[in-house]
Amino acid sequence: MSVFVTHPDAWIGIPSEWPFDRWPTVAAWADDLIAELVAQGRLSSADAAAHAETARLVASTRAERGASRSFLAFAGGDAYLADLVLEARSEFDVRDLAALAGATDPTSIENPIVESIHNADGVEGVRVTRYLDLDDGTSAVVARTDYVFAVGSEVARLYTASYDLVVFERMRQLLDDLARTVTFR
Repeated sequence: MSVFVTHPDAWIGIPSEWPFDRWPTVAAWADDLIAELVAQGRLSSADAAAHAETARLVASTRAERGASRSFLAFAGGDAYLADLVLEARSEFDVRDLAALAGATDPTSIENPIVESIHNADGVEGVRVTRYLDLDDGTSAVVARTDYVFAVGSEVARLYTASYDLVVFERMRQLLDDLARTVTFR
């Protein structure tokens, strides 16, 4: 079985390997992407350099984050990142989907918010939103949402996190829309 993400127009799939298609490097892809988004009016030219750097950074660090696939969205001057991790269900036989999505995370400041969500095929998954204390001496709080769907032996976990709680709240609908496109074939 394979996992597909037919992402909404607001989201951009980041290639998993380089060279890719006509782009020999991450930098070439990021520069072309941002130039196209500026030409379409989806980004302002004033934000182009910063967003190109963001695109280069997230595309070049996908493997370090353990992501199978990564997606970017730009809205309201902000950049949003979502990572998708594909795992074999057999590795998690003793855990339920909510636990895999972080419902039992001991670093949560309060009880995580656990909600049911369905993908476009009607497969039920779980969305867990939690606020984490990094305990790194900075008093920083990180907001994180994980979506987990499982079919057969496949588990797909889509997630994002942000230090900026306002940006995090703004991106929730965009992320819900992306999560609903995670399907199994």
